[in-house]
Amino acid sequence: MSDQAARSNVLSFIGGKGPRSASGNDLDDWSAARPVPDPWTALWSVAAAHVVELSSAGVIDDAGFSAVARSLLSARTDPTVEPESSRALVRQLDERIESQIPASVSGAAT
Repeated sequence: MSDQAARSNVLSFIGGKGPRSASGNDLDDWSAARPVPDPWTALWSVAAAHVVELSSAGVIDDAGFSAVARSLLSARTDPTVEPESSRALVRQLDERIESQIPASVSGAAT
């Protein structure tokens, strides 16, 4: 996977899957019932947004961003075992992401 592909894939997941109006003032969109995302997807989205912001702020370089993006993409699938608490769910996501990140950017996503 190229670095650019990893960046595009992570960025495509942030903000939901549906189309948005360019103005942001689409009243039909705001009044429509919105499904509540499952906790795993919500936590994953927070981690992905965090990494994008770290990259935008220059805290991690493009190589580090790509490494973390690849790890995030592989950790996107739901856990096979339902954790007993939300804290355990966060810990499980952190462990899945960190298990594939090189030492040079370890801790950046979590």
